[in-house]
Amino acid sequence: MAPTVGFEISTLDRGGPRVHLWDVGGQRTLRPFWRNYFEATDGLVWVVDAGDRARLAVAAAELAALLSEARLASAALLVLANKQDVAGAATAAEVAAALGLGGGGRDGDGAGAHPSLSDRPWRVAPASALAGAADVRAAFDWLLAAVASREGGGVGAGGGGEGEGEPVAA
Repeated sequence: MAPTVGFEISTLDRGGPRVHLWDVGGQRTLRPFWRNYFEATDGLVWVVDAGDRARLAVAAAELAALLSEARLASAALLVLANKQDVAGAATAAEVAAALGLGGGGRDGDGAGAHPSLSDRPWRVAPASALAGAADVRAAFDWLLAAVASREGGGVGAGGGGEGEGEPVAA
């Protein structure tokens, strides 16, 4: 499965609120356009290639910049530590630490977490887009519940593909 090139728009309908997803690529040339997708974003899905430990520092810097955006201040954050099926992939806890997020989520201990996480629900979840559809479904179920509890039911999302870390808005 290749990273997103450009962007894709899709709708997720899991029997509850309908979620519109903007999967925006993480290529360096596309990053300036990410801010076009921030308006009315209730959730952010950040997909990280956990099999590529060398690029986690770049993913951390890009995510920190996103978390500083005022229009994303209240968006729930779901980090998918993808490629857990690859030998040597960083665990969800290792990805959380590498991204400067502290513990595994605000519903976890959150110790040492980025300051902008203190007022938003967040979680780092293991995933394998190829082998673990159940993991991805469970992570999105958490995101939908987190957004619904904050917004009273309405959900919109933005986000991205994979690589150095790419946003998917929800």
